[in-house]
Amino acid sequence: MLSDGVLFHQVAHQVNVSVQTVCLWKRKLQSLTKSQENTVLSGKIWADHTYIRVPAKERSKKSKRGLSDNLRQIALAIDDRGGVLAVLGGKGNVSASEAEKAFAGHIAEGSLVYHDEGYFGNAFAGSEEIAVNSKSKEAHRLLNPVNSLCFRVQRMFQVHLRIHPKNIQKYLDELVARESAYEDKAFGMFMRGIDTSIFLSGISFRRRDVLKK
Repeated sequence: MLSDGVLFHQVAHQVNVSVQTVCLWKRKLQSLTKSQENTVLSGKIWADHTYIRVPAKERSKKSKRGLSDNLRQIALAIDDRGGVLAVLGGKGNVSASEAEKAFAGHIAEGSLVYHDEGYFGNAFAGSEEIAVNSKSKEAHRLLNPVNSLCFRVQRMFQVHLRIHPKNIQKYLDELVARESAYEDKAFGMFMRGIDTSIFLSGISFRRRDVLKK
């Protein structure tokens, strides 16, 4: 159920365990996912940014023009080989320098990158770029892979409203790992792989340490 993105309280109710136990198993799942530090996409790539709300206690009451500081940036990219990148950024509208930092080292030279007409600066230096007008008739077809990825990320954070800021990247890493390994037709094999990995990992958690995070 956790692998399918079900809420902690729903899992606890259905399985008849405590929410703390569910949280503990969530951390075990996340401990298996690898950092995206060495992820490099290549070939045909689609890139964009999406935004999620910051927690209520971090929200500013000051209004300003443009994108609010109450939104956090997430840089997203997907290639035609199934590779996925999801990196948490800063707050508010993305600047060229922030885009360059987010995608730095993750895009292979010689790639073909599709993106909208946003601020990407030199994020894709060494690659051929096709900037698509998001309001054009062809935008849906040309940007559909990354638009679909944006939707899945948005859905995850709309369902899980209480993710601690320190854990956001963990959820993104988990989503990326799932994108590359999960297949509906082979769900049993997917779950057996998770079970085996958890019990053979040698990683242990103390409940009091997990619940502090």
